[in-house]
Amino acid sequence: MKNKLCTVLCALVLFAGWGHSRVEALEPLVDPNSAAMPALDGIANGQWGSNLVAVGGQPSAASFEGLYAADVRMVINLRTAREMTFDEKVAVEAAGMRYVHMPIGGLDDFFVPTALDIPTPGMEGASADPIQQLHAVLKTNERLSSMVPGAAPTRTLVHCASGNRVGAAFALMAQRYDGASVEQALEVGRKHGLTGLEAKVAEVLKARAK
Repeated sequence: MKNKLCTVLCALVLFAGWGHSRVEALEPLVDPNSAAMPALDGIANGQWGSNLVAVGGQPSAASFEGLYAADVRMVINLRTAREMTFDEKVAVEAAGMRYVHMPIGGLDDFFVPTALDIPTPGMEGASADPIQQLHAVLKTNERLSSMVPGAAPTRTLVHCASGNRVGAAFALMAQRYDGASVEQALEVGRKHGLTGLEAKVAEVLKARAK
């Protein structure tokens, strides 16, 4: 039932946010070294960005059961299909989690509207760019997790190969949805894994700040 509710709400958030330059910001970062957070074993450069969001590079095929035990219920993969060396969708779903694929081969891909990977009756063929889709999914998850006080959190893992594209995504979201300056957005990106792409992301942020 919760998975169906998440599907519907994700789509509603996407469509409700169109036409608006600002929507709710994501929850602030937590200390990634906090002893209270579950370990992210088997995930390259894995860390917790917040209580509800883990970020990093490629998880090992054997790591998904551990993620489920850490209350992760959705895995969002930013890698392209040709990068993958195993069927991650099968592995994720076998562990009891939902798999969402948002392939990003380069920074331009973040701004290309694509079909929603959130099937919803009556909304077939709808599209949004990956930044909007990712933000909507994460915000919806925050709302779902707050519906039942005291319940275990419903967490999400966002990953690419090393965490670099994930950090870029969070920097771009910070500018678009939080009104962050270029440097503020880059700092958010760094805290979510942005490394080698920083110079290129800075150029995109500056161009979109004009």
